[in-house]
Amino acid sequence: MPIVVLDTIIAVNDSITILKKRTTNTCYRLGTSYKDVKASDFISKTDTLVNHELFYKKNTKAQIIESNSKGRDYYPYVYFQNPIEKVKFIGFQE
Repeated sequence: MPIVVLDTIIAVNDSITILKKRTTNTCYRLGTSYKDVKASDFISKTDTLVNHELFYKKNTKAQIIESNSKGRDYYPYVYFQNPIEKVKFIGFQE
């Protein structure tokens, strides 16, 4: 399974949010930590979300972190390995 690391969440406006992430080109055994993978094995990617129920400008960083810690899955089929507290938030209310 590829390893995905979420680096930045950018709230552009009330309806558009950009996710900056790094993904490995290769699949790794389940349980492999992103910390054990060489930086050169990752490629940068960008996703644009429109009208997302959690990742939008009016929510605060604290609301997003709290929702994530409760195990709610707002980005289906993708598991970000790094903790949400390590993600950089831009454009969200404090």
